Amino acid sequence: EGISIDFDLFLKNYFYNQFSSIPKSIFGFDNMVNSSLIPFVPGIGLISVLGGVVYILKIRLNKINSIILVSVSSLTAFLIFLVGNFDTHFFAIVIIPLLILGIINLRNADRNFTPLLILPVVFTITLSIIHLRAPEHFLLILISIIAISTVFIMEAIPKIIRIKSKNYNNLFSGNVKVVIIIIISLMLVGNLGYSYATFKISSSGIPFTNIQDEISFISQNSQIEQFGLHWKPLIDELKKQPGIEQSVIMSSYF
Repeated sequence: EGISIDFDLFLKNYFYNQFSSIPKSIFGFDNMVNSSLIPFVPGIGLISVLGGVVYILKIRLNKINSIILVSVSSLTAFLIFLVGNFDTHFFAIVIIPLLILGIINLRNADRNFTPLLILPVVFTITLSIIHLRAPEHFLLILISIIAISTVFIMEAIPKIIRIKSKNYNNLFSGNVKVVIIIIISLMLVGNLGYSYATFKISSSGIPFTNIQDEISFISQNSQIEQFGLHWKPLIDELKKQPGIEQSVIMSSYF
């Protein structure tokens, strides 16, 4: 119905969701509540996803791919400048060239990875008609994001190290191993802290301020007040009313 009433508004919202809202909500650009692999560092999850896609598709920096990348990126940027808005449609400059390169190089990918590459495309095309923001809205697409990022970390990075290092066998020994353990530990602790902050926001409605205040809040053994708890007396009173199950309650705000 909304499409037939105002088609221009529908297109405006559709492309906003596709090229701004969804990428920013997934990777944490302008929004700390996100679904990124490393949510407490905005945007860093995009690196592993892009790297994983390039590795899976075996996109090489040859003449054909370079021409496609430059021409599609330039055309996309020109169209945005002509009829769009760079603040809203900036990610189109990244997404559309990668999509075209993906279609051309899809035959290079292992068939086992094909569904992981197709799922994000289908997800964004179909669900851009509605506004998605909360991390739980992206659980389906997270299957692809996690798998593609894992391929980048476990396969692509070691191959890069093999090329750069002449002594790969001893690369993960001694001090390097300690550094890797520290980095992984920091990532786990950071994700744990992020999960706590997200839980606090969603359950109590209290916004995150800074790490120092949160540590002080935990050290004081303060309890998180459940969001909407002040409505409980009213709800308990309404439960006592006869025939409440068949009644309709109207309110300006709940």
